[in-house]
Amino acid sequence: MLKPLRAALEAWTPRPGGSLLDPLVAITAAWSQLVGPELARVTRPTAIVEETLVVTTSSSAWSHQLSLLSPQILRALHQMSEGRGIARLRFRVGRVRTPARAGPGAPAPPGRGAARPQRPELAPAASIDEALARMRERFEENRQAKRAHGWKSCARCGVLIQRGMHCAPCAGSIAAEREVAVQRLMYDAPWLGYGGTAELIETLTVEEYERIRHALLERWWALLSRAKAAGRVSDDGRERRIASSYVLLQTGWEPQRITPAVVRNILGDDLMTLLYE
Repeated sequence: MLKPLRAALEAWTPRPGGSLLDPLVAITAAWSQLVGPELARVTRPTAIVEETLVVTTSSSAWSHQLSLLSPQILRALHQMSEGRGIARLRFRVGRVRTPARAGPGAPAPPGRGAARPQRPELAPAASIDEALARMRERFEENRQAKRAHGWKSCARCGVLIQRGMHCAPCAGSIAAEREVAVQRLMYDAPWLGYGGTAELIETLTVEEYERIRHALLERWWALLSRAKAAGRVSDDGRERRIASSYVLLQTGWEPQRITPAVVRNILGDDLMTLLYE
């Protein structure tokens, strides 16, 4: 059932620090600048599914050719804030509607900064190869212009960025990989504590270690609680291994200091009996 307009407006609040525009709307508005007018005539962004941008093309030949240029298109997308969450592209054949030409005074697409000088209108490309060549030329001109203004390459993927060592997608991936590495150490060698873990994970802070530790303990306890409620453990016995790491990470002690009494005190009688007796 449709909500009354007043109720919908009252329920809506802008995201703190985020764009007011839907990412798909922003990408569609900037599409011609991202890929050039030639390709914009035969393609259009259609949907965003998780981290995938679905692009409709006018023919299978275009879909095939554009798939080869996905890295360049993704780099262009990552230069606008609304496109940084796009990790991959998917092309499908469909009807491509040509957007209406903006009239005088129309606002520039979001996230693109000051308006650029307009290129002279080119005649339509005679072939797919010519259109793709023009697109590559636009990308290269864009890269050269940014380098001239001091932009540098991301240390991981090479996309041009204004500041820092990594672009936003790579920075997020590095943070996720780093957290997984800390979690793995907490599982395999929980007695290392912060000092031992920091020797293996560069620049790890106490605050970061404790945040990951508390989150992992909560997740492990939820899994152990489900096993206790079900009255059984998994066939592979993973609950016993997790319980062992849980006790060691909770106490911060080395394995030789852990006694059955310590385990029972931390896990409780029911879990102790289920897992070990």
